[in-house]
Amino acid sequence: MTDGSHFKSDILTRPVGPTGLSGQDGQDGDDGIGISGTNANGDGTFTFTYTDGSTYRTGDLTGPQGPAGADGADGVGINGTVYNGNGTMTISYTDGTNYTTGDLTCPKGPSGPQGNPATDDQQITDFTINPATNILTINIENATAQTIDLSSF
Repeated sequence: MTDGSHFKSDILTRPVGPTGLSGQDGQDGDDGIGISGTNANGDGTFTFTYTDGSTYRTGDLTGPQGPAGADGADGVGINGTVYNGNGTMTISYTDGTNYTTGDLTCPKGPSGPQGNPATDDQQITDFTINPATNILTINIENATAQTIDLSSF
C-alpha cells in the first residue's frame, strides 16, 4: 500500500524455498598496496615502506619511563694474587674463596749467542727505575747510560 497504512500478509511468513543457483564471479579488482619493509628510526618513530615505493613515518611511539628495577647482587672481585714459586698463582676473591691456577711456566727458550769477552773493568755507578714507564736506566763508569724496558716482565 502506498498511503502509509499497514497491511498484514501471510504470504511473507510462508516457508523459504530452495536456494537458487550461484551467479557468475565478477572481475578481479585492482591489486592493493602492501608493506615491503619497516625501519625503527631510533627516536621512537617507525617508517613503513609500501610496495608502491611510498613511505609513512609514525609519530613518537615511546611510552613513559618505567619504574627502576631492584638492585642486583654484588659481584665478586679480586682481593689479590700470590705467585706460589712453582709456576702457579693463587687468586683470592672478595667472597673469601681462592683459585690456584695450573702451572703457567713456559718452556725455556734457546740460549742466545756468546757475548764478547770483557775488554775493560768499567763499573756500574748507579741505576734507577722509573715506575711510571718501567724503564731501568743503568749508569756505567766512563760510558753511555743504558736503558732497559721492563714493561713485558
